[in-house]
Amino acid sequence: MSLLALVIGLVLMVRVLTSDVPPQTVFIVLPLFAPALYLHVRRLLVEGHRTRMFYGITDRRILVYEQGAAITLALRTFDLATLPSPFLGSDVRDGHGTLYLDPRSIPEKNPESGLDRPVDPYAPPALIDIPNVRVAHQRIIEARTACLP
Repeated sequence: MSLLALVIGLVLMVRVLTSDVPPQTVFIVLPLFAPALYLHVRRLLVEGHRTRMFYGITDRRILVYEQGAAITLALRTFDLATLPSPFLGSDVRDGHGTLYLDPRSIPEKNPESGLDRPVDPYAPPALIDIPNVRVAHQRIIEARTACLP
């Protein structure tokens, strides 16, 4: 929707600037164009910083593959025997939720910006918005219990 508003606003702005209409008409078109431009650019910036995360559970490890907005790829492995017991952070009705692999990965509010930030940047990542979060939680606990002495 913001793209359509951006295109319409851009067309109107070009017509106003290139035609013989009075310059005051810009003040009529600008309130339509500026919010559309802001929303579109903001969405591009936000989506550009998203990362995709995939995880897998083996009998001894959790594999986490992160793909950033740029061509940054990272495969991190976590030994189940050394990780503390994972716990559910949130669970919504459709089964999606957040699974924290370590208490150090629980976000806390940054007093300066008010945004969430992890307690420890080297902590295992939180698996956010994963489907069937309760099943994944149970599988990790079962695999962890099986590999403990």
